[in-house]
Amino acid sequence: MKNSEKEQLQKELEKYKSHSRDDFITNLSRVTNILFKLGDLEHKSKNYSEARKCFEENLETIENFRQHPSEYISELATTHNMLGEIMLDLNEFNKAKAHINKAGELIENLPEKDVLLSAKVQHNLGRLYLKLNKFDPAEKCLNRALSEKRKAASEITQENLAELSRTLAVFASFKTAINEFDEAEKYYQEALDITEELARENPNEYMYDLSRNLIDMGSLHKSMNRLEEAHKCFQNAFDIRKKLYEDKPTAYLPDLGASYISLGNLKNTLKDFKKAEEYYQKAFDIFNELKNKYPSAYLPRFAMVVNNLGNLYSELGKTQEAHRNYEKALVLYRELVEKSPDTYSYNLAITLDHLGTLQRDLKEFEEARVLYEEALEIRKKLANENLKAFLSDFTISLNNMGNLYLSKNEFYRARQLYKEAVDSYRTLAKKNPRIYLSQLAKALNNLGNLQRDLKEFEEARVLYEEAHTIREKLAGENPSVYLPDLAVSYNNLGILAWDLNMPEKAGQYYQECIKIRRKLAGENPAAYLPKLALTLNNLAALLDDLNMFEESTACYLECLEIKRKLAGENPSAYKSSLASSVYNFAILQIKQKDYIKAHDSLEECLELYESLAEKHPQFYEEDVNRIKKNLSVIKELLQLQNED
Repeated sequence: MKNSEKEQLQKELEKYKSHSRDDFITNLSRVTNILFKLGDLEHKSKNYSEARKCFEENLETIENFRQHPSEYISELATTHNMLGEIMLDLNEFNKAKAHINKAGELIENLPEKDVLLSAKVQHNLGRLYLKLNKFDPAEKCLNRALSEKRKAASEITQENLAELSRTLAVFASFKTAINEFDEAEKYYQEALDITEELARENPNEYMYDLSRNLIDMGSLHKSMNRLEEAHKCFQNAFDIRKKLYEDKPTAYLPDLGASYISLGNLKNTLKDFKKAEEYYQKAFDIFNELKNKYPSAYLPRFAMVVNNLGNLYSELGKTQEAHRNYEKALVLYRELVEKSPDTYSYNLAITLDHLGTLQRDLKEFEEARVLYEEALEIRKKLANENLKAFLSDFTISLNNMGNLYLSKNEFYRARQLYKEAVDSYRTLAKKNPRIYLSQLAKALNNLGNLQRDLKEFEEARVLYEEAHTIREKLAGENPSVYLPDLAVSYNNLGILAWDLNMPEKAGQYYQECIKIRRKLAGENPAAYLPKLALTLNNLAALLDDLNMFEESTACYLECLEIKRKLAGENPSAYKSSLASSVYNFAILQIKQKDYIKAHDSLEECLELYESLAEKHPQFYEEDVNRIKKNLSVIKELLQLQNED
């Protein structure tokens, strides 16, 4: 806020207010100009209440003091449009629509058309429809705004170019929303080129616009899995906003918070969980404070951060923290949906989906089913309204429901859902291969897992190999993003080869997987050590079956070293996996007739399963009984060995 400018305007306004009515009317044009400037200053400073007061006073002043109804129509239209913009920022959509529509009606009564003002109104109306996920009217308004702003920009001024860049960016957001990413990139780039030039010429006025365009472009790069480019954009935007915040904390604190969210999301995707948590926590603190002042404006951002923290803790295996955050986000989004279902149902479905996956992983299948089905219904409704925009989200729900039924051994229901998901992703991948080929590979992989569980090995092989071919190509083009997926394919092909009694081939696949996962775990142990341990366990079991006991022992020992470390740091996430590997190692020791070590391993295994059974007896009581029987047998064998 330029305090000196604000104070000067306020003093001038008070001077006019102290004049007689006739003098006030004589200077009405100057008074309305002052009120508008004050409102604009407050709006730029995110002082929405004060901005609203200024603009509303401006409307009242014009209505009370103008001499004829045909006077000040342009000023009234501009003020209504600004009030609409404020209501948009506050996510008060009905009020925004009323003001913007009023501005449009007033413009129709102007003796000469004001092209730029008309474009600004259409721009805000397009923004409104976009926020409401009403894509057809959004496109119509934004196309009109873009056409009119291009005409206005033929007279090259900084204001005209800035207005053009803003509509280009919103139009690009629309293209992103309907999954037309190449088109979106074209418009984002044009907007970015304009604001980069404007910021060079007039940094005080346009650096903020540049940061906004950088965030937009970074988000698009992230969606297209260009993570290095995304990081560059997000970091540049953050650096700008940090400086702006230092100069004007009130005005730019929300934008700094938004930058923390963007960086947190990127770091989470890159499995840099420590940095992701740091950024999310900073965003949480910012929006937790801001939501108390303007809940309608900042509660959605706060809900987003809470949900994203849930994602992070879920990745880290911190199930209690993840559950707590998802439940909190769910409450917030349900509250938001009550006020504006068109805007927030989409976000509600995302959190329902994430919490459902967490419940499924905890084997709480009924709770997961209820959550997944609610998410599926929301996404089905959205996809029916706009297939282009929401087919991908609907497909995610189909895939997740398939995962749930697979977990419950309801194979045929799972297969139907997986096949629908594969068909949907094939359609999406034809139009946007850079975005959806990786998702298609994941769906093929899931269907392959199911076919393998059903002993339909040839069908599984075809699906796995198609997924592997896709992932091999993607990893060749962008290894930092797709190598983890390629490792999954090698691991699954190894399991299938083992099922097909092709041990040599299985070993080759496992070794390829281990090679990748060692590399990844060296770069990011928190993310990839669990995966490395999984494949080491698989290779150890294969070598055991081949009576290659020495090599198998080496793999088990490395696997157990990793899993003991993980279970020590996060027991709820890794204790069950550790128990399973300890049991497998005990069976190997029995085969080698090393009963003393086998006894020790089974004792460790029993202790682990008894601990797990205390919280989840329905899942682990059977394991406890099995280990106890094995221990009884081992004790008898030890006794016989001692007698000999």
